[in-house]
Amino acid sequence: MASESQDRIDLHEILGTLRRGLWLIVGCMLLLGGAALAVSLTQTKQYAAEASLLFRDPAFDQKLFGSTFQARSQDPDRQAATNVQLVGLKQVAERTADRLDVELTAKQVENAVEVAANGRSDLVTITATATDPAMSARIANGFAAEFIEFRRQADRKTIFDAQQLVEDQIEAVRARGDAGRASSLRARAEQLYVLGSLQTGNAEQVQIAERPDSPASPNPVRATILGVLFGGLLGVGLVLLRARLDRRLRTTEALEEAFSRPVLALVPVSKEFDTGIPPRRSRAEEAFSTLWTNLRYFNVTRKIDSVIVTSTRSGDGKTTVALNLATAAARTGSRVLLLEADLRRPSLWERVAPGQPSVGGLTQVLAGSSSLEDATIQLDTTEAGATNGEKRALDILAAGQVPPNPAEMLDSEPMRDLLRRVSARYDLVVIDAPPSMVVPDAIPMLQQVSAVLVVARAGTTTRDEAAELSSQLRLLDAPLVGVVANYAADAGTGSGYYYSRDDPEGASRTRKGASMRVATRS
Repeated sequence: MASESQDRIDLHEILGTLRRGLWLIVGCMLLLGGAALAVSLTQTKQYAAEASLLFRDPAFDQKLFGSTFQARSQDPDRQAATNVQLVGLKQVAERTADRLDVELTAKQVENAVEVAANGRSDLVTITATATDPAMSARIANGFAAEFIEFRRQADRKTIFDAQQLVEDQIEAVRARGDAGRASSLRARAEQLYVLGSLQTGNAEQVQIAERPDSPASPNPVRATILGVLFGGLLGVGLVLLRARLDRRLRTTEALEEAFSRPVLALVPVSKEFDTGIPPRRSRAEEAFSTLWTNLRYFNVTRKIDSVIVTSTRSGDGKTTVALNLATAAARTGSRVLLLEADLRRPSLWERVAPGQPSVGGLTQVLAGSSSLEDATIQLDTTEAGATNGEKRALDILAAGQVPPNPAEMLDSEPMRDLLRRVSARYDLVVIDAPPSMVVPDAIPMLQQVSAVLVVARAGTTTRDEAAELSSQLRLLDAPLVGVVANYAADAGTGSGYYYSRDDPEGASRTRKGASMRVATRS
């Protein structure tokens, strides 16, 4: 089971994830930006005109009576909200529709008008939107005028109702013959009449709506910018979501965390593998020189003289790594044997001796039909231009014929005896084993070698595969020493790798026709 720490995405990995997903982010930005622009260009133009109302009480009642006739709110926020609600009354929309004398219903007027308070001030803005610029101004001004008139009539009705009550009292007082009281009430009735005549609705239009010159919507520039911004956010979200759901290991840090072992080498994607073994001092060759050096000094107290090279699945490039690791060791003067133990899908012979007749291999040696010396071939690894006269060669024991029982053959006493013999004869034995998670053939050999090397394909090997293989190797007490990150597009940076799209199927690693000098051992 993968640990929770394996699921963490640190800042470095997030930045790398965003960089790899830049194409998706840019695509979302272009897509949503273009869609927003297209939609805005097809929309009908809408024009907006604004009128402003100022709510102000002239306090005529205080001037006439010396006191307030109507109670007033002391909360400015509440008063502002009340003003907005009053302006937006349905009756005002109905009166405006009648006033305009055009084919507009009260509902259409109500939908065309937006009323908003200007903060905690006594100003209210009326914004009318219409497809005709002149009509938008007419609606805004008509709505403002009708509200003032509606409010004035409402206030006048309240005062005139009070005046009527006073008139009724005057009649009653006169009937009782109280002339003084009747005269006082008459004065008050006249004051109410004057007050009602002076009512303005406590609102006045302080800004006249003018015919707009340009449409308020659509705004193609603003729509495009918003589309691009939302597209960028969507792209980033999709990239991070994909990275969260993507279980593939893409960085050296992720590989080391998954296997709990160091990455000993980053093998680049390179056409230098077309000839089987890259030339000296090339980037690819330097990667395997680094791998061999790291193996030699992995543990100074323990000599590594036999290495199994395996992987989680086929196609990860384990055979390429085994061949080039053995070559790098042989070029240093060590006696090295490359043993192909992948008996189900052997490919080493076609790489080192394409078109040449087979001289036998591991299966023939184990079956007793061929000797180790007869089945072993030599690959000349002497550096071109060498003047010291010392030849460097790599011994290779290919798989030979595919047997009917590969697992039984590798888990046999002849195989164990062969491993003991070659370990005593050579300084290093590199074993190209089958993928450990595909077939169990390599399990009997895991405890007979001094090191196990796992080849992981950058951007392909998953966390689950790594966790399963790592757990399997721990249960078998296999001496796993490290990981090789194969197909690393950024090998050599030292800070991590990212998988490459240039060689998705690894064709450059498996081409035949290697131009190498091969000799059969005599």
